[in-house]
Amino acid sequence: MLWIWHARTRRSHCPPSIASSPGAPDEGYYGPRCYIVMDYVEGEGLDGCWARLDAEERADVASQVAAMIGEMGNFKLSVPGPTGGARRCWGTWFSDFGAASFQTIGDMEGWFNHKLDICNEYGQSVPNTPRFEFKEVVLTHQDIAPRNIILDASGRAWLIDWAYAGAYPPGFERAALAQQAKYHDPEFGDEVCGRITPYPVVEMQLFSIGYGLTTAALA
Repeated sequence: MLWIWHARTRRSHCPPSIASSPGAPDEGYYGPRCYIVMDYVEGEGLDGCWARLDAEERADVASQVAAMIGEMGNFKLSVPGPTGGARRCWGTWFSDFGAASFQTIGDMEGWFNHKLDICNEYGQSVPNTPRFEFKEVVLTHQDIAPRNIILDASGRAWLIDWAYAGAYPPGFERAALAQQAKYHDPEFGDEVCGRITPYPVVEMQLFSIGYGLTTAALA
């Protein structure tokens, strides 16, 4: 399902250099119905063709995706959380209930440290995990996976489904990729993660709050 704020995120916040993402050039209403016009990308989902790609082709796709992540990481935003008018944060580092959007980076930092405190209290965090300290937020997709990439006939990778996108601290993207690679598409995750900047402390912190996002999601 595509919501109006997904289109607005792609149109208003995605850097021009991220050309390999379908645009949403128009939105509006026809009577009582809302419509969104999106670019059409002819190709095949990477989840359906990854197994057929040889090592060179896989490396090329991974390099393209890594380049997109790098460009997004250079695009800094002033307000944390979802973009395009969405009211809640969703994605790997939020529970199934999401989280209310944050007014400041400090508010977001406080929310994550609260989750860490809960995990520390119940012995569910990695020992000696440092507290979160957020200094900036950058454009983050949060759900980069083969199911959200279309490979066209020329071998160009297109990134789709911006439902979880928003402004989050550097390292959240790589951590989400690494987390997904534990359970789904490990070869793809490893190929891409090996080409982008590592954030070991951020990953340690985020992996430590799993209990706070699941069993203690409402705490």
